[in-house]
Amino acid sequence: MKVRILAAAVAAMSLAGAAQAKDAAHSRFAVTAGFASQHLGGDKPLNVTLTDAPAGGQVENDRSDEGATLGFSWFINRNIAIELWGASRFDASTEIDMENAPDIGVSKYRTRPLALTAQYHFTQLGDRFKPYVGLGVHRTKVDGEWINPALDGAHDFRIDDGTGLAATVDLDVNLPKNWFVRGDVRYLRWNSDVRLDNLRSDVDMHSLVYGVSAGLRF
Repeated sequence: MKVRILAAAVAAMSLAGAAQAKDAAHSRFAVTAGFASQHLGGDKPLNVTLTDAPAGGQVENDRSDEGATLGFSWFINRNIAIELWGASRFDASTEIDMENAPDIGVSKYRTRPLALTAQYHFTQLGDRFKPYVGLGVHRTKVDGEWINPALDGAHDFRIDDGTGLAATVDLDVNLPKNWFVRGDVRYLRWNSDVRLDNLRSDVDMHSLVYGVSAGLRF
């Protein structure tokens, strides 16, 4: 999946590069491709009473992962842009960390965020560095849920997709021929309905996504 996204991005950049006829200051569109690291926070999506956990075990949440990213921007003018941004997927898991034995898996799931933001680009700071801020909404798809059935007899584990606030702070560094590199930090917040067999709970989720990408304006 990550390879396909990057391949599509490279193809899009190549077509854009062949078609570009304006300088960066007057470009109306931009495409970016890169990688990002997601760090999930908020409520734990699964609170399992580990009555069967071995003595000396410690429950740990591993909810950080890397994924490929792709973004498309439309510049209404030099300062205002609309961006559609998405990531391939981020894995998350909960484990029992054992000192002298292999870790025991408790649960796993994947998140795939897709965000639409309105952005303000600061153009008065020179031609090389272009910081900007953005605010909008996102839809995070959750799939691949798994829970260890040996723990407390749990068999059915589901996390609903969520929609919520998306905010971003970014910095573009312009390169020759309309190319640029970008560093960004994205904040995503949403609520999800979590089901464990016959039990339901509403959890408040949020994540920070740190990304680096290469882009082309055309």
